[in-house]
Parts: sequence; structure tokens; C-alpha cells
Amino acid sequence: MNKNICAIVTTFCPDYEIFTRLKSTLNQVEFIILVDDSGRNLSFNIPEDFINNLLVINNESNFGIAKSLNLGVHKARQLGYELILTLDDDTRLDLNYVNELKPFLFSSDKVSLVCGVFGGRETEQSPYKSTSIITSGSLFSLDTFDDAQGFTEKLFIDYVDFDFCLKINKSGGSCWVVPSATYLHTIGKAKEVNFVGLNLKSYNHEPFRIYYQTRNAIYILMEHFSSSPIYSLYISRNIFLIAFRIIAVDDNKIDKIKMYFKGLWSGILGRYGKLL
Repeated sequence: MNKNICAIVTTFCPDYEIFTRLKSTLNQVEFIILVDDSGRNLSFNIPEDFINNLLVINNESNFGIAKSLNLGVHKARQLGYELILTLDDDTRLDLNYVNELKPFLFSSDKVSLVCGVFGGRETEQSPYKSTSIITSGSLFSLDTFDDAQGFTEKLFIDYVDFDFCLKINKSGGSCWVVPSATYLHTIGKAKEVNFVGLNLKSYNHEPFRIYYQTRNAIYILMEHFSSSPIYSLYISRNIFLIAFRIIAVDDNKIDKIKMYFKGLWSGILGRYGKLL
């Protein structure tokens, strides 16, 4: 176990199997804060192994992943923790995950956030710098959190993690991938089709996610272009790719197209927060 590390796990009505997935996390950190964002008062029997090392926060409403993360981090600070490991509720860490990350986090003052790899897709062997890293599996200090001014709550969900990394970069820090640290994680409901001879893949997210992805891609472009112009333009290409994937790959095309244009309009007008 690594002392002084608190895991923040964001959930939305998790099933009881979450404790099976979190078993490997419990063996690697001192404490776990589970933040449920369903707006319901979760009540289930906490396994004996977790009783003294787990706190459940039930959000009063669906606040979004950014605010859920901020609430979890603020609680970890109150409890005296200095290092934060952020996880989604479907993530399962390999047994030595944190031990692979932690030494590199302290290898240089310029290393602000570290994360492993999932899905067995990595070919690199040595740690490398990355402009953006997903939230689940990321390890960072409270100082880094403060330098980035936390997670941007008005984004609600989608690109919250990329925005966080870009703010770290802007503050003079850097984000790194450590390939020797591995974990299991799922993104969306991946679907692949053959479109005019091309194999195309989409995460096939629900329609409401299309709204946030489209709107928040515009936010990334507008907010970070001056400090990260190349990456901001790279993310903004998703504004076009999202529409293309809906037409070529995704299910539920009509509802997604509606959400796409709604997100596009909100992004142009600067309307943020929760989709109403």
C-alpha cells in the first residue's frame, strides 16, 4: 500500500461489482473516495475489507464529472491526503500500477501528472510526455490540482480531462505516460464498420454525449488556442469527425445529429453547464 494517496472514483449508480474492480485499488492506496453523481442516495452494504478505507459521497443532483472530481479532491484534502489517483468506476488496476507511476511522478519538478496505459495498445517502453491524458488512471499532487485551478465544472463531461492537462501545461507543468503501468478501462460502446472500403471505428456514445463532445471541442479551441494552438486545432477537428462518424458508423443517428447541432450552437454561443 502507498501511504498518503487517495483514490477518487467517480460513479453513476454503480453495481455491487464495483468493489471487485476496486479491490486492486484498495491494495495500492491508503483511502478511496467514491463520488456518485446520479443524484440518488446510494445504499449498499460495504464489504468488510473497505469499511475503514472508503467514503461514499452522494451528490444531491447530477453535477457532472468535473464537479464530482473537485468534490472528491476537496474531501481528500480535508482528510490530509497529498496525492490523488482519479478513476472511473469501470477501471481495474494491475497489481503494481501505483508503484510503477509514483517514482516517475517524483523524478522531476516538471512532471505534474502521470498515467499508465490501457487496452494493450502501447508500443513505447519508456515514459513519454503527452499533451493530454484521460482522467481515469491519472496520479497527481494537490499542488498540481491547485496550479490547474481544478477541473472546469462548466464543461460537465467530455474533454474535462484534456482541459485539465492543458491547464497543467499552461502553468508550466507536464503530463506523462508510463507504459509499464497498465490497467483495464473501457470507453463507450465501440463499434466498427466497413464504409466504402474503409474500416471505421466509433465509441458510439449515447446522444447526450455527442452534445458535450461537440460543444466542448469548441471550448478547447477557444480557451487554449493561444497557449496550445496545434493541439487545440487537433481537438477541433473532432467537430467534423463526430458528424462523419454519426453518419458512417453510429447507431441512433437522428437523435445524435440533433444533439450534434445543439452542441455546435451552444459552443458558438458560449453556453456551458449541464444540458437541459
